[in-house]
Amino acid sequence: MISAKEARNISGESVEEKVEKLHDAIIAQAKDGGRELRTGYQHKDNPELWINGGYSKTPEWNAAKKILEDLGYSVEFYYAEAQFVDMYTIIRW
Repeated sequence: MISAKEARNISGESVEEKVEKLHDAIIAQAKDGGRELRTGYQHKDNPELWINGGYSKTPEWNAAKKILEDLGYSVEFYYAEAQFVDMYTIIRW
């Protein structure tokens, strides 16, 4: 039988861990005078969560959104369709 720790390692990152990965990107944006972070394909961590999850409003995306909003951030999903589709999650402070 495997331990609970081994099972967690196999199951991948939790929503909390995925949100925590934004820490450095938010700090970098804020130090440059920015007031938002756009988590799209340019942000390599978790595009499945921040793009596809935002588009489909998955339970995981909604949980990540709630974590960030509880910390005082504003979170929305952006979608625009022209010649190409442009979509990402915007986190504002």
